[in-house]
Formats: sequence, structure tokens, C-alpha cells
Amino acid sequence: MTGAGRQTGRVIVLDGDSRAALTVARSLGAAGFSVGVAASRTDALAFASRYAHEVMMVPPPLVAPDAYAAVIEERVNAGGVLAVVPCSENSVAALGRSEARLRERAAYLLPPPSVMNRIEDEFELTSMLIDLDIPIPKQIVVPTNRRVPDIPFDFPVILKPKYKLTRLEHALTRIDSQVAHNLDELVNFVRDMPPSAFPCLVQAVLFGEVEEYVGFFREGRASRNSASGRFGSCRRRAACRRRWRRASPFRTWRRTREKSPASWRFPVP
Repeated sequence: MTGAGRQTGRVIVLDGDSRAALTVARSLGAAGFSVGVAASRTDALAFASRYAHEVMMVPPPLVAPDAYAAVIEERVNAGGVLAVVPCSENSVAALGRSEARLRERAAYLLPPPSVMNRIEDEFELTSMLIDLDIPIPKQIVVPTNRRVPDIPFDFPVILKPKYKLTRLEHALTRIDSQVAHNLDELVNFVRDMPPSAFPCLVQAVLFGEVEEYVGFFREGRASRNSASGRFGSCRRRAACRRRWRRASPFRTWRRTREKSPASWRFPVP
């Protein structure tokens, strides 16, 4: 440490246009680290943090992954970088070929590639959940886009590709999950999936209660789960700020609500 508890070296936080990057930058800054933020948009969320001592404009990681990796490598090679923190799968995929070189010059705050590959693979992730006795939805495998097997559960269903990101020539393509409400929709989604997305998973949509978490952060504004929407009124936001001032540096509470198809990502066993 140097000065008033400040760490030596700078931590570069990637994906500055995400809320995760903003949270990481705030936490590192409050802990005494010098923070740099990299993003491909001038209005990136993390650029506005008072802890962002350095801002870097970088190419979009999906459109130009090689150029993105070259800019990050150049900054790390310039020296003074303590660690690099990716905050989304976009930057992780773009830096895949440069990861070994980055690890030689700075701490790369992600698990080894073998672990990341298992996490990003929907089939590996499902196997891990089963091994840990974590409940998962009913599901079947769609091996190719030539034929959709019989669905042994009710619609709506979710079609999930094996990998969310795949490299095509010099760019990365994101393949999102799709919610189908009937068999015709599912057949169309399967036909539109690129061959690299297969095998795919078809999962049942879960209904029931989910838990919502609301948190307060040091820099002042209440933040809540993106699936639950924004705070409804100025009066309510003011009340939340008053509660935050009386709260600890980070505080959460929870409540339950009925699940809808739009919030299928958050099942409660």
C-alpha cells in the first residue's frame, strides 16, 4: 500500500457498460485500489464512477475481438497494471486467445480456461447442477436443426444453445435463448439456429415464487434486480435513499412475487 491505504498498481475493469463493471469499480475503489475502466461506448455506466481514475475506449468485443484483445494487451504491456477483471462473457471470449499472455503480465481474475469452458457449456453446467443435487427444469436434447423431437412437457419452453458465443471468421456471434409458446414457434427457432449452436437444450418454463433482492451501495443509489423493474416514483426513490443513509455500506432484503414467463431465469426450488 501507498499513501492512505491505497494499493499500488491499477486494476483494469472490462465491460464498463455493464452494471457488473460499475459494481466492481465501486468496490475496488472503496477498498483503496486505483481503477481503470474499459468500454466500447462513451456513455458506459462505469465511466461515471468517481473511482474510475482511467477510462479506455476499446473496440466492441463481439464485432472486433482481435482488435479488442490487442488494445487490452497493449495497456497491460505498458506497465503499472495489477490485475484485469472481465465482467461479461463477451470480453472473456474476445480475450480467449490472449489469456495466457495476459496472465504473464498481470493477475487475470477468472478461473482457468478449463473451468470457464465447463461453466459456459450448457450441458456441462447442467451436469454439475445434477451432481450438486440442485433442481433443474425438465429438459430434452435437440441434436440438430433437421428435426425437433417430441416434447414430453407443456409449452412454453426455452431453447438454449450449447454455447452462447461462437466465433465466425473474425467476429463473435451471440446466440440467445428463445422462448417458444407452441410447437410451430419452436420448430422455427430450431431451424434459425446456426449449426454451431447444436446440440441444444429444450427446457420447461418454471412458474411459482421467486425471490427479489434489493441492495444499497456506497455511491448512493438503490439498485435492484433487473428482472423486477425500476422504482416506481420519486417519493419512493427518496425513501430508499433515506434508508440507504441509515443502512450499512451494503444491505439487502428480499421479498417474493409470482413468477411469470418473462422471469424464468430465477427459479426457486
